[in-house]
Amino acid sequence: MHVGSGAPSHVLRGCDAAVQCACFDPTGGFLVSGDQQGDVAVWRMRTRRVLDTKTCAHATTWDDGASPGGGLTRPCSACDAQEGVLQVRSAPGETWISQGRWGTIHVWRWRTDETLERIDDGALRAGSGFCKLATSGWERHVHVAWPGEVSGTVDVWDLDGRIKTCSFDGGSSRTDGGAGMCMSLQWMERAHDRDVAQRRLLGTYEDGSVRIWDTRKANEPVACERWHEEAVVASDYEPKKGIVATGSATGELVLARWNHAEAKLVHPVKLKVGDEGIADLAIRPDHKVVAVGSWNGKVHFCALKRPQVLCSATYHTSTVNSVCYSPDGKVLASTSNDRTIALWSLYNAVEK
Repeated sequence: MHVGSGAPSHVLRGCDAAVQCACFDPTGGFLVSGDQQGDVAVWRMRTRRVLDTKTCAHATTWDDGASPGGGLTRPCSACDAQEGVLQVRSAPGETWISQGRWGTIHVWRWRTDETLERIDDGALRAGSGFCKLATSGWERHVHVAWPGEVSGTVDVWDLDGRIKTCSFDGGSSRTDGGAGMCMSLQWMERAHDRDVAQRRLLGTYEDGSVRIWDTRKANEPVACERWHEEAVVASDYEPKKGIVATGSATGELVLARWNHAEAKLVHPVKLKVGDEGIADLAIRPDHKVVAVGSWNGKVHFCALKRPQVLCSATYHTSTVNSVCYSPDGKVLASTSNDRTIALWSLYNAVEK
């Protein structure tokens, strides 16, 4: 696998703050990004220019300094601090969802003029922290999992009905045997699944554990493994092959398989990726390569069949906050604290 000439094919500039997340629309013709200042931007991939920008930042208003997320304190209102966008994701029904660093959730509708229109009432709220929400859709409803306001918990919401359908509790305190804070979430749905009862959720935790939750059995995980020694900060799931990829704060990547029949994680393989921590990762749609964004600004590409680092791309001058593939797998977008979005043109040579 090659990454063009070793440099990004294009760089999207003009952001006024660190770019914390990005997501392609289902057609691959647009990219939606969110930054630390609280702006959500829509980019047209054909022209590589911004079509629309919406500011969803909020001045913080908490006066008691208490954080419902546990262990984190919101800035006081006197600081006039704004809430950065931690995550932005597409959802069924031409819907987009953005998540603020301090828990604010906004729902957006994709308009015919290729802009976003906010349609929520401002009442939805997740817990504060670093865990990004995960979206899914079944029974013609949009379902979202995000960190709960009680540390260590995960809430699942039906956004169409504005109903919380279930919660999972990993245990908030590591000293009491709990998993600590939830650090990443991924739905483990398969294309033929049509029943909510078949939906399982992958969660990674501060104590280094990987847990699989079932929406029918919210009281305990159906599977739990602890492959990492430190917090597992990133994850992805590929449904066709059942590939689970997790990355830790020590730069360790673990690749495993989910056995649907036996409901367990099997065949874990560990791979050291770089010298610094992993911030995000994404499995390519053809399930052959996983892209890993690191704290040192590098993007690593690793083979899945025979786990190894294929190449490392260097452009960003600061932490790579997120990586995401276009639906056809031909372009990877990486976002960074250096206020840029790099687009990497990918093509296959002889797979090792």
